[in-house]
Amino acid sequence: MVNVLKKDLRWVLCSMCMLVTLYALCSCEKDDEFLDADDKDETVIQTEPTMATFPGGLDKLMEYLKENIKYPKEAERIGVEGRVVCTFVVTEDGSVADVKVAISVHPLLDAEAVRVISTMPKWIPGEHMGKPIRIKYTLPITFRLLRGNSNSTKVSEQ
Repeated sequence: MVNVLKKDLRWVLCSMCMLVTLYALCSCEKDDEFLDADDKDETVIQTEPTMATFPGGLDKLMEYLKENIKYPKEAERIGVEGRVVCTFVVTEDGSVADVKVAISVHPLLDAEAVRVISTMPKWIPGEHMGKPIRIKYTLPITFRLLRGNSNSTKVSEQ
């Protein structure tokens, strides 16, 4: 059982990293700038933004979510589970803002996902050309009840 959970966690961490990175790269709220270096060689330089990061990286983000998400008792009682997808913006000062549910499962699970994202500590802000920028992220949070063991729940980020 422990090996299965470890494999499951590795897959969750890997897929979460890809989802957050891919969406964040597509969601920078400021336009990239293109600079023509020289008409002779027609070189184009694209400056990419530095993405905002959770303090300590992805592993610490996963740890924060695991420690802070509380499966709502009523949702557990009625057997509600599923993946809530939220969007949020990391502002120029690293604060988390504009937390919204993009894909809803149930009001109780949606509210818990919004609560835990809204209470995140400040991130290290993203930058573009040396200036802090707002970066939009998408974060899926899976709420899953463990079967066969009463009063046990699992919350994972995928």
